[in-house]
Amino acid sequence: MAIHERVYQRMSAPPQAPASRPWAIIARVVGRHVMRSWKTRLVMFASLAPGLMFGLGIYFATRNEESLLSMARQFALTNIVSLEDVTAEVWRRVAANVLYVLEGHVQLWFGLILTPMLGATLIAEDLRTQAHEVYMARPLRPRDYVLGKMAVIGTRLLFILAGPPLLVLAIGNALIPSSFLPCLHFYPLTVVFAGIVAVSNAAVMVGVSALTRSARYATAIWFLVYFVTWVVSAILTETTSNRWFELVSWRSNQQIILSEMLALEPLHETIVSMPSTTHTVWPSVLVLSLASWWGWRMALGRMKPRHG
Repeated sequence: MAIHERVYQRMSAPPQAPASRPWAIIARVVGRHVMRSWKTRLVMFASLAPGLMFGLGIYFATRNEESLLSMARQFALTNIVSLEDVTAEVWRRVAANVLYVLEGHVQLWFGLILTPMLGATLIAEDLRTQAHEVYMARPLRPRDYVLGKMAVIGTRLLFILAGPPLLVLAIGNALIPSSFLPCLHFYPLTVVFAGIVAVSNAAVMVGVSALTRSARYATAIWFLVYFVTWVVSAILTETTSNRWFELVSWRSNQQIILSEMLALEPLHETIVSMPSTTHTVWPSVLVLSLASWWGWRMALGRMKPRHG
């Protein structure tokens, strides 16, 4: 049975709010379809490995005081000499740096790879087979169609971006009780950042998928834009020493938002490289918002019925 036929089979079932909403039905049915690929499932499972590795590292670090002190020195970038000198601010900085490394570097790479695996075919394949005309022939609004496709990408990105960092944070707070209150606010911030990345990646991906009838072309465009903006941003930033050029990079904009949310200071307080911007977080938010708006409008535009 074709995927659009499965969607309408679910839509014709007795209503069960909110799962009977058209976009939710599309997200559920199409989501199950894309997850049938073993490659997609492999990447999803692999994305959980860094969180488990970080969690095991924290577990073994807390087995003795010297290891725990070494971890606090490394991630808080401080010269404390004993655990008695470890304050709430030190644990906050430790958690912030761990989250930045895990969510702002490792998990973003998994998000980069998984986004086209989930979304390249979503609209491109419908355009190629003209299934979108069948969708639009039924009482289905274009926005429900696009929102359902975005939800296929967004929900899974939200899981891989927020799940491992939350697991690591919970393990750390459980093994180091004095770190719980200083790090409590990181739980909602982690989910909010994951949501920002999930929505922006999903919106841009459905827009790219709507540009072509080939999933391969859509995948190539996604990676080309991602890496070209990254390289161009790095070159312009290094040659001109103007940090505003970091706004050119999709990845840097996401990292800027995360660093601001975690209240990290540029460069000298982080154990990995990060954008050392001199501007506020709002330009990066604007860049991601405009790109997301473009993807949304592009996908909606391809779904409009053409007469004549």
